[in-house]
Amino acid sequence: MIAISLAMLCAGIVLMVWQPDFIYSTRRGPVLGPGLLVAGVVGALAALVSFVRHEKGQRPRVVIDDRGVHDATGPKAVGLIPWEEIAGLRVVSANSGRNEYVHVFLHHPEQALAQMIADPRRRQAMLARASRGQAPIAINSGVLGLPGVSLVTVIREEGERRVGWESTTS
Repeated sequence: MIAISLAMLCAGIVLMVWQPDFIYSTRRGPVLGPGLLVAGVVGALAALVSFVRHEKGQRPRVVIDDRGVHDATGPKAVGLIPWEEIAGLRVVSANSGRNEYVHVFLHHPEQALAQMIADPRRRQAMLARASRGQAPIAINSGVLGLPGVSLVTVIREEGERRVGWESTTS
């Protein structure tokens, strides 16, 4: 984005300085050169804002603590999943194995999702998955840069250590 903006900015300057006749494509005056300059400046500012927001937003995407598992892996993340609600974990591969998700099964999906998810349509979709025997919550382990099996292992070990899960938790 920044490269395109800088290219437009340079093209606008070149057209205004070295080809002033080319700029006057209409009777109303300069169009192309100033247009490219404005587009380049706006694009460069947008790229800079996007870059700063990205750099400031670097925080852990999954946090495991005494309260539970905090999922912040993307826009569909649910936030805090309490230890008491986690009934099981399973790794599922998608897109020919390129993406791995950790499916989280809940003891009481309706009550837990009512506390976790504010959007009623999204909550209904998750409850529909749970009623079909599927996991209502999927944590994308690919954005964490580790295999789904590793994430499941860490969650299980922390569950055993923090709340006394038995090692048979599926």
